[in-house]
Amino acid sequence: MRWFSFFILLYLAAALQMAHLGALSEHGYFHVEYLPSLVVFYALFADESRSLLCSLIIGLVYDLTSTSLLGTHTVVLALVAWVISRVRMSIFRYNMISQIILTLLAVMFTLSAVDILAWLAPMLIGGQRPPELAFWQTLGLISSTGIYTAVLAPWLFKLAFLMGPLLGFESENRRRWFDG
Repeated sequence: MRWFSFFILLYLAAALQMAHLGALSEHGYFHVEYLPSLVVFYALFADESRSLLCSLIIGLVYDLTSTSLLGTHTVVLALVAWVISRVRMSIFRYNMISQIILTLLAVMFTLSAVDILAWLAPMLIGGQRPPELAFWQTLGLISSTGIYTAVLAPWLFKLAFLMGPLLGFESENRRRWFDG
């Protein structure tokens, strides 16, 4: 893994996240979560210690580029990376279906946990309760974003693997070719 390439990819993902590139709706439904997808990518293909450090950096950038409390995305994305790094040896990481399922679960957990933390934090420090969204509206936003991101994630991973040596990862085909 090359850190310079990681920071360029992080900058690109943060810019795409802020620009809402690929969004199908102006109301928040069906938009791509690039930064959690990047966490899933590094949790699947980088070694464990580097993937956790990458997830902390990605979470910090996510917090700095969003309106949430500082640290909410950092903690949640680090937890996502830790869980994925624990189960990645039990799954076939190059399989499109496993990438879709892991990305779906990661994005839905991230968005749900950040919403819950954003709702609880002001009450815990003695502030006012934030305005509540309807349960079904929040569930629709989270599930539509999770599904849309999960469907696009394998293609984003393939695109990242096209940069192969630049990122410091081997692609699936190259690995298989050397294995025999």
